Amino acid sequence: MKILILLIMAFNFLAIQNVYAQNKSKFQKIKWISFKKAVFSNNKVKKPFFLEFYAPYCDYCIQMEKKVFYRGKVIKIINKYFYPVKINIEGNKTVKFFNGKHYSKKLLSIKLNVMGTPTAIFYSSGLKKIFTLPGYWNEDDFVLVARWIAKKKYKIESLRKYYKEIK
Repeated sequence: MKILILLIMAFNFLAIQNVYAQNKSKFQKIKWISFKKAVFSNNKVKKPFFLEFYAPYCDYCIQMEKKVFYRGKVIKIINKYFYPVKINIEGNKTVKFFNGKHYSKKLLSIKLNVMGTPTAIFYSSGLKKIFTLPGYWNEDDFVLVARWIAKKKYKIESLRKYYKEIK
């Protein structure tokens, strides 16, 4: 009887492990790319840019990562419609910005008026700033803004008007 119970427990354990492995392989995440690659890719296929400014010690950045950037709706819209670039404001590496000048990531965040983290800035494929999202945004509100930009609604109506139409 003990052997039978042990066999059943072992079988259940292996079955759970198998399901977990399958789900893990299907797990999606935002495909963050370097700023350089985003600019290069934009020369081939025009898409807006999504710049996410963060700091490794920032609690709200960590919450955005866990509660927003790992959600299916967010992952799908960001990967499909944007070039996502994650920028550590504490980083000393330099990036070549749209204007052709090189900036440290810290200096770039100052230049773009990033006053705190997290801050998301959306740029058009034509390299014009569309919208800035300062601070923590929940999944639904973040998706609303991302769709407003992805569908190019920002060209014809305010976010407030778009929000009222959707809700």
